[in-house]
Amino acid sequence: GGVGKTTLAKVVYKQLLYSRFELHCCLLGVGEIGDGENGLVNLQTQMLRDVSSFRGEVGSIDRGKAFLQDYLKGKKILLLLDDIQSLEQLEALGGNYSDLGEGSCLLITSQNQHIRKLANVDEVHEVRGLPHEYAMQLFKFHAFPSSSCSDPELQTLSNDIVSACGGLPLAL
Repeated sequence: GGVGKTTLAKVVYKQLLYSRFELHCCLLGVGEIGDGENGLVNLQTQMLRDVSSFRGEVGSIDRGKAFLQDYLKGKKILLLLDDIQSLEQLEALGGNYSDLGEGSCLLITSQNQHIRKLANVDEVHEVRGLPHEYAMQLFKFHAFPSSSCSDPELQTLSNDIVSACGGLPLAL
């Protein structure tokens, strides 16, 4: 983690939000929140509340899945599911996405490489760490905000730190 998948997905979601979607829903941190049955049921409930006038409780994963599939069928939706860690989570939050309306957009972030194969996605955009030059600029911006780093020892140490962070903006 820490490469910026969530940040990029939120930017894309906000840009697409102004397109012509009937419904939209953004679920962040699914992996952490949706761990176990109660977490998934809570996410299903949140999703139903975001896209409909539903104000009850779904009660179980199977009921929530049925509600979501029934309600979303044929609707043009923009859906962001952040940090999906398992196929179970993906299926619980709508399941059969082929039933969504034409023009729907499903954005999924995941560290799990198998999710993209199992989810039968159209496009995959892999987010990589920053190149060393840009990572160094970001590090210096935060580490030395009011001055330049001209001390050779600090330059060497900065370079070592940036290399150890592997281009991950969150680590920098």
